[in-house]
Amino acid sequence: MNRIEILSSTDEVDTAVQTVENVVDAVEKVAEQVEKVAEDIAEGLPAGKLKNAVTFIENVADQIDDTAEVVGDAIDKVQEVGDQIESALDGEKEAIPEKAKEPAKEVKAEA
Repeated sequence: MNRIEILSSTDEVDTAVQTVENVVDAVEKVAEQVEKVAEDIAEGLPAGKLKNAVTFIENVADQIDDTAEVVGDAIDKVQEVGDQIESALDGEKEAIPEKAKEPAKEVKAEA
């Protein structure tokens, strides 16, 4: 796999990771709102099945929020590793002496 293919693959991975991160952020925000609303509703309900159901929803939303945070942290780590790989590839390019980057000169054999 050459450098261009690696960079192309890296761009595709970056795009996919960013999409996942956007979805996770949205899920986290919705879960936080559901948790808050369910908590507010549950406080005003008398004990019983309805209150239990609302409390259950609140707990599920809390778990989803916690999971989304963990996934978000994992995505951040993946992005950091990607940045490190990209930096390493850029550093590799800079480490090549200028003379080595020049096209090879044709050598003619003497007859």
